[in-house]
Amino acid sequence: MLLAVESGSRAWGFPSPDSDYDCRFLYVRPRETYLSLFAERDVIEFPPDGIFDVNGWDLKKALKLLLKGNAVVVEWLTSPYAYDGDPQFRSEMLALAARVLRPEAVALRWLRRHPGQAVAPMDFRVLIAESDLPGEVRAIVDDLMVRKAKTREMGEGLLPAPIGALIDAEFARAQDGRAEREIGDAARKDADAFFLEWAG
Repeated sequence: MLLAVESGSRAWGFPSPDSDYDCRFLYVRPRETYLSLFAERDVIEFPPDGIFDVNGWDLKKALKLLLKGNAVVVEWLTSPYAYDGDPQFRSEMLALAARVLRPEAVALRWLRRHPGQAVAPMDFRVLIAESDLPGEVRAIVDDLMVRKAKTREMGEGLLPAPIGALIDAEFARAQDGRAEREIGDAARKDADAFFLEWAG
């Protein structure tokens, strides 16, 4: 196991009183299994029990998803709660993410306001503070976070109009400037080298 962290609402900084623990991990298998003609499953899952929700991804799967812009991999790498793992692996994979991540796939407003960066903050309060939200939206978000801290995980409610408008505007702006592009050769080589280093 290379990394085990807490993910989800606890890691983002806004758990509910009944939030479970979303433990996530990255692992490598024995090197020879990667050379087999018959690929093994690349996920390990344990049945949730209401308190713990535990599953992990093979490093190869995680790297492929990272190259596609998967924000979950970045969430795990930046979680403030690490249960176990190799600090050097975490540091090196986070550096890899900063080099190869496709920014248009995650945290649109924060990324637009922080050009040249590809990894948004994991702490939700920091993300909000650094996104320069309109006052009305910020007030709604602050209220929702206070309410979430006091209520159960599951619930329903209408999307507040100012938040819906902000989401629509950010997606529209991102689509206007988005160009479909393949994963570059340099990013592939970078990720391959990282995989070979840590799968050995």
